[in-house]
Amino acid sequence: MRKTLILTLVMLLPGLVSAAPENSRALAGLKNVGVIFDVNTGSPQKLLLRLKLIEETLASIAEVAVVPAVVVAFRGGATRFMTQGDKYLPLEDLPLKDQIQTQAKRLKKLGYRLEQCAVAVRLLKIDPRDIIAEVPLVGNGYISMIGYQNRGYAMVPMD
Repeated sequence: MRKTLILTLVMLLPGLVSAAPENSRALAGLKNVGVIFDVNTGSPQKLLLRLKLIEETLASIAEVAVVPAVVVAFRGGATRFMTQGDKYLPLEDLPLKDQIQTQAKRLKKLGYRLEQCAVAVRLLKIDPRDIIAEVPLVGNGYISMIGYQNRGYAMVPMD
């Protein structure tokens, strides 16, 4: 019985190893990619997860020697988390705000461009001076997305 179990495991092992997920087919032949992430969720848990997934995704792209040109575009509910102070968020959302900003700043340090839509700032009645320095304002996030897409950047919606 034990020999059968060991033999079965030995036979299955090569299949398990070769079944490891990878993205070489999607990135085959590419040396550079452009991507714009449309980040607009107002949920602090989702926002933090999305920012971590952006970093993980870009690290995976770089692992296969493809150079990413990246824009992380904040708008909608995500805008409130790109502010200084606590006045733009409900108390229950404040505990994750520092982690969200730390992750955004980490993306900036990795060389990725961050942008904040000024239309969202205006509609949410946020003082533009309260947006953190690492996330410069752009006039209209939609125009920014249109421009980057027309220059070949892939759009990744992040709800």
